[in-house]
Amino acid sequence: MPSDRYEAVVIGSGFGGTIISLSLANKYEKEGQGKKACILERGQWWISDEIPFNKEGTIDHKSTIREYLVENKIPYGVFPYPDNHQGLLKLLGNSRTINKVKGLYDYRSMRNINVITASGVGGGSLVYFNVTEKPDSFIYMDWPTEKDGHGSLSDYFDMAETFLGVNFITTTEALGTYKLQRTKVFQNAANSIYNKYHNDIVNNKKDRSGEFDFDARLSITDISKDLFVVDESNNPEHIIHPTIDEVQKYSQEQNVCQRQGRCGLGCVPDSRHSLEKKIYVAINTGKPIDIFPLCEVDSIEEIQDAYYKYKVSFIEHRENKGDIKSTIKAKSVVIAAGTLGSTEILLRSKQLQLSNTLGAHFSTNGDLFGVISPTKESVDATRGPQITSIVRYRDSSIRTIANKIFSIEDIGIPKMLAEVYSTIIDLMVREEQVRNFINIFKDIIVNKVTESERKDHLALLIKGFEITSSNVLVGIIREISRDLEKILGNNRILQSPEESVNYILTLFGMGADYGNGRLVIDGNNCINLMDNYDLNHEVYNSIINAMQQFAEEIGKDGKNSLIIPLWSKGNNKTAISAHPLGGCPMGNDASNGVVDSMGRVFKGSNGNKIYEELYVVDGSIIPSPLGVNPSLTIAALAFRIALNIIGDKHLLPK
Repeated sequence: MPSDRYEAVVIGSGFGGTIISLSLANKYEKEGQGKKACILERGQWWISDEIPFNKEGTIDHKSTIREYLVENKIPYGVFPYPDNHQGLLKLLGNSRTINKVKGLYDYRSMRNINVITASGVGGGSLVYFNVTEKPDSFIYMDWPTEKDGHGSLSDYFDMAETFLGVNFITTTEALGTYKLQRTKVFQNAANSIYNKYHNDIVNNKKDRSGEFDFDARLSITDISKDLFVVDESNNPEHIIHPTIDEVQKYSQEQNVCQRQGRCGLGCVPDSRHSLEKKIYVAINTGKPIDIFPLCEVDSIEEIQDAYYKYKVSFIEHRENKGDIKSTIKAKSVVIAAGTLGSTEILLRSKQLQLSNTLGAHFSTNGDLFGVISPTKESVDATRGPQITSIVRYRDSSIRTIANKIFSIEDIGIPKMLAEVYSTIIDLMVREEQVRNFINIFKDIIVNKVTESERKDHLALLIKGFEITSSNVLVGIIREISRDLEKILGNNRILQSPEESVNYILTLFGMGADYGNGRLVIDGNNCINLMDNYDLNHEVYNSIINAMQQFAEEIGKDGKNSLIIPLWSKGNNKTAISAHPLGGCPMGNDASNGVVDSMGRVFKGSNGNKIYEELYVVDGSIIPSPLGVNPSLTIAALAFRIALNIIGDKHLLPK
């Protein structure tokens, strides 16, 4: 149970929240004055079920996160498994749609945009696709961070990359020399496209081959062959072995990537560099920091207190004891609850005088899915990290970011979803996209599990309830199987889940769209879009044109092999975004931003007056779409803001 007062309260434990929290803990530890920070996290702890219950189950005899959670009687969940229909039901049971308090996956339908975010200690790092890419400098060159005299954001990307940890995982195994099939097909196509069209691909070239480097930078542990550098003669005597720093780095990391292809569902081998591990280490080593999961913040207010200037109101979700309304007083408050969470908290904080731009500059980051089906050759879609490669585009003839900066990545399909996914894609091709992917998925899966009795049974799955003990859940699996067989006939009756997606390549595009959506609290007291999001920006045409070029290279039927699964006939366009940005945008003053370049919240609707020691540090402060995955940019912003708060770069987390 939290104390009623803390030096600092950090709301959320994603990239921004963790970096700020650890920085504050280091500062308070050095000062030695009894100061302490706390994290309020709405979700619970989530771990892989393969993590041993105690150190006796490890080979290094070190305590595990699971041991800490069990000993302290802290609720936690495990990532959905196994990779079959039973696991699929666990996946649904782990959603906040089924379990509103403890669910890991937060799916929100806002007008024509569907947003998926994470809820748990570690935030989005628990289930993201690990991509740590720096955006094109054209994207952020006009942000307030570049004009405030405190050093460019560029100075902090390396720091963020070191903190998150980066490897390139494109081979079939660690230290392997064979490319993953999906990676090979995607990257060969990308090189062919460049040679044919000489279009504006801006990836860095490799030193020796002259070909482009399409390997995505991934925050996953792997043993890279680059650790062992051999001279041009390939003489084994001339191998340069890893440095001491490299050995220390890898000895501290968890298992290497096992290419299980389920990053977005939670990493079973525990090789992802997720943030709950860093929080656990801080707690385990006695840093002055507390974390309180299942504490959902409602609002913040300024109070008349000489020292503790803010009161944070939240609900404690206590197991078997119901919900308890609580408050904490704090000298400093850092809101890091994610784009939707932070914007919602400030929209509910009616006592604060905030900028009229609150809720503005919302962006989906131009997220757009494409599917090539069938492909000419197998892509082995279930193997490897879910993303292995990225192709980046920019029209160098135009000096603005409008519609000309975007990227395309490959996406693998987890075995757990393979049969359902391939069935829906087959049906969309057969129906010529009369319905979109979401509507079909609801018909086949979601509508079967949202009845009240079934929801109750699914909620038990995240507590370890055996599915074979429930006739209700067994019945759901039978219904799903019957529907799949009815759609497919005998076409794939003998195929394994892996084989069902062998000839389906999914593409993921991100681009610099308008980013002019606006978030509000709607009539149902939920965060929503004020109006439909504009999905007609030219960048979507640019992304689709680039995807068609991939289809020409990869698809069995050329361009006709490409479908856009969330767009159906009749200009009925929707989008799923895992990268919502904006809502509390940075600005030069309160007339055009909610926070300044250091995340400090403006006081009032104009001018530069700020609330002292009230910050927002997450994707909500990013004032424009990025055109790449945002995790590295959020981390870089967090390091920049953290250094401004603590004033000593040596106290920043490593």
